[in-house]
Amino acid sequence: MADFTAFIAHSHGEVSRPYFQRLLDLIRAMDIEPFVYKYQEIDPLVEGVRGHMQSADCVIVVATKARTLEGGKVHVPSAWVTSEIALARALGKPTVALIEKGVIVDPLLERHHALDPEAFNDAIPDIIRYLRSLRALLVESGGISLQYVRR
Repeated sequence: MADFTAFIAHSHGEVSRPYFQRLLDLIRAMDIEPFVYKYQEIDPLVEGVRGHMQSADCVIVVATKARTLEGGKVHVPSAWVTSEIALARALGKPTVALIEKGVIVDPLLERHHALDPEAFNDAIPDIIRYLRSLRALLVESGGISLQYVRR
Protein backbone atom coordinates (compact mmCIF):
# COMPACT_ATOMS: atom_id res chain seq x y z
CA MET A 1 0.00 0.00 0.00
CA ALA A 2 1.27 3.47 -0.91
CA ASP A 3 2.20 6.02 1.73
CA PHE A 4 0.28 8.85 0.03
CA THR A 5 -2.47 9.41 -2.51
CA ALA A 6 -2.53 11.91 -5.37
CA PHE A 7 -5.52 13.18 -7.29
CA ILE A 8 -4.47 13.46 -10.94
CA ALA A 9 -5.94 16.59 -12.55
CA HIS A 10 -5.89 16.05 -16.30
CA SER A 11 -7.86 16.26 -19.51
CA HIS A 12 -9.87 13.10 -20.03
CA GLY A 13 -8.13 12.55 -23.37
CA GLU A 14 -4.77 12.29 -21.60
CA VAL A 15 -5.54 8.77 -20.41
CA SER A 16 -5.12 7.55 -23.97
CA ARG A 17 -1.80 9.32 -24.56
CA PRO A 18 1.12 6.87 -24.65
CA TYR A 19 3.06 8.46 -21.80
CA PHE A 20 0.15 8.78 -19.36
CA GLN A 21 0.25 5.20 -18.04
CA ARG A 22 4.03 5.42 -17.74
CA LEU A 23 3.63 8.62 -15.72
CA LEU A 24 1.20 6.86 -13.37
CA ASP A 25 3.75 4.05 -12.94
CA LEU A 26 6.44 6.60 -12.00
CA ILE A 27 4.10 8.16 -9.43
CA ARG A 28 3.42 4.72 -7.93
CA ALA A 29 7.18 4.08 -7.76
CA MET A 30 7.37 7.03 -5.33
CA ASP A 31 4.85 5.27 -3.02
CA ILE A 32 2.19 7.72 -4.08
CA GLU A 33 -1.02 6.09 -5.32
CA PRO A 34 -2.46 8.10 -8.21
CA PHE A 35 -6.22 8.49 -8.42
CA VAL A 36 -7.70 9.16 -11.85
CA TYR A 37 -11.34 10.22 -11.57
CA LYS A 38 -13.67 8.16 -13.72
CA TYR A 39 -16.39 10.37 -15.10
CA GLN A 40 -18.83 7.47 -15.17
CA GLU A 41 -19.19 7.55 -11.38
CA ILE A 42 -22.67 8.18 -10.01
CA ASP A 43 -21.77 11.38 -8.11
CA PRO A 44 -22.43 14.68 -9.83
CA LEU A 45 -19.18 15.55 -11.60
CA VAL A 46 -18.07 18.57 -9.56
CA GLU A 47 -18.97 16.99 -6.21
CA GLY A 48 -17.31 13.72 -7.19
CA VAL A 49 -14.08 15.49 -8.11
CA ARG A 50 -14.22 17.61 -4.93
CA GLY A 51 -14.73 14.54 -2.73
CA HIS A 52 -11.90 12.58 -4.29
CA MET A 53 -9.56 15.56 -4.33
CA GLN A 54 -10.38 16.34 -0.69
CA SER A 55 -9.48 12.80 0.38
CA ALA A 56 -6.15 12.82 -1.52
CA ASP A 57 -2.90 13.94 0.09
CA CYS A 58 -1.92 16.06 -2.91
CA VAL A 59 -2.83 17.00 -6.46
CA ILE A 60 -0.67 16.35 -9.51
CA VAL A 61 -1.71 18.38 -12.54
CA VAL A 62 -0.96 17.10 -16.03
CA ALA A 63 -1.49 20.15 -18.23
CA THR A 64 -1.34 19.57 -21.96
CA LYS A 65 -2.35 21.46 -25.08
CA ALA A 66 -6.13 21.35 -25.18
CA ARG A 67 -6.87 24.63 -26.93
CA THR A 68 -4.90 26.93 -29.15
CA LEU A 69 -5.50 30.67 -29.06
CA GLU A 70 -4.25 33.74 -30.91
CA GLY A 71 -3.64 32.02 -34.21
CA GLY A 72 -1.68 29.13 -32.75
CA LYS A 73 0.70 31.21 -30.66
CA VAL A 74 -0.78 30.35 -27.27
CA HIS A 75 -1.65 26.90 -25.95
CA VAL A 76 -3.75 26.38 -22.82
CA PRO A 77 -4.98 23.32 -20.93
CA SER A 78 -8.65 22.38 -20.88
CA ALA A 79 -11.05 24.53 -18.91
CA TRP A 80 -11.63 21.50 -16.69
CA VAL A 81 -7.94 21.26 -15.72
CA THR A 82 -7.95 24.98 -14.97
CA SER A 83 -10.97 24.43 -12.69
CA GLU A 84 -9.23 21.53 -10.95
CA ILE A 85 -6.19 23.74 -10.28
CA ALA A 86 -8.48 26.35 -8.69
CA LEU A 87 -10.24 23.68 -6.61
CA ALA A 88 -6.90 22.29 -5.37
CA ARG A 89 -5.92 25.79 -4.28
CA ALA A 90 -9.27 26.33 -2.55
CA LEU A 91 -8.86 23.03 -0.68
CA GLY A 92 -5.29 23.90 0.32
CA LYS A 93 -3.85 20.78 -1.31
CA PRO A 94 -0.12 20.51 -2.02
CA THR A 95 -0.14 20.84 -5.80
CA VAL A 96 2.52 20.21 -8.41
CA ALA A 97 2.25 20.12 -12.17
CA LEU A 98 3.74 18.50 -15.21
CA ILE A 99 3.14 21.03 -17.95
CA GLU A 100 3.52 20.22 -21.61
CA LYS A 101 6.09 22.38 -23.34
CA GLY A 102 4.43 25.52 -24.69
CA VAL A 103 1.33 25.42 -22.45
CA ILE A 104 0.45 28.46 -20.38
CA VAL A 105 -1.25 27.76 -17.05
CA ASP A 106 -2.39 29.64 -13.98
CA PRO A 107 0.45 32.02 -13.04
CA LEU A 108 0.04 31.05 -9.38
CA LEU A 109 1.02 27.48 -10.21
CA GLU A 110 4.71 28.03 -9.59
CA ARG A 111 5.78 24.48 -8.76
CA HIS A 112 5.94 22.69 -12.07
CA HIS A 113 8.08 20.64 -14.37
CA ALA A 114 8.10 20.93 -18.16
CA LEU A 115 6.85 17.87 -19.98
CA ASP A 116 7.69 17.14 -23.60
CA PRO A 117 5.56 14.19 -24.74
CA GLU A 118 7.89 13.66 -27.71
CA ALA A 119 10.89 13.20 -25.38
CA PHE A 120 9.13 11.60 -22.42
CA ASN A 121 11.58 8.71 -22.03
CA ASP A 122 14.55 11.08 -22.00
CA ALA A 123 12.88 13.14 -19.26
CA ILE A 124 12.19 10.22 -16.88
CA PRO A 125 15.19 10.94 -14.57
CA ASP A 126 14.06 14.58 -14.21
CA ILE A 127 10.45 13.55 -13.62
CA ILE A 128 11.58 11.10 -10.94
CA ARG A 129 13.59 13.85 -9.20
CA TYR A 130 10.56 16.12 -9.39
CA LEU A 131 8.25 13.46 -7.92
CA ARG A 132 10.79 12.77 -5.16
CA SER A 133 10.60 16.45 -4.19
CA LEU A 134 6.81 16.10 -3.94
CA ARG A 135 7.19 13.00 -1.78
CA ALA A 136 9.69 14.81 0.48
CA LEU A 137 7.24 17.67 0.85
CA LEU A 138 4.46 15.25 1.81
CA VAL A 139 6.69 13.51 4.36
CA GLU A 140 7.71 16.85 5.89
CA SER A 141 4.13 18.09 6.14
CA GLY A 142 2.64 14.78 7.22
CA GLY A 143 0.60 14.80 4.01
CA ILE A 144 -1.26 17.93 5.06
CA SER A 145 -0.66 21.43 3.81
CA LEU A 146 -2.70 24.57 4.16
CA GLN A 147 -0.95 26.45 1.41
CA TYR A 148 -0.32 26.14 -2.26
CA VAL A 149 3.01 24.48 -2.93
CA ARG A 150 5.68 26.78 -4.31
CA ARG A 151 9.02 25.89 -5.85
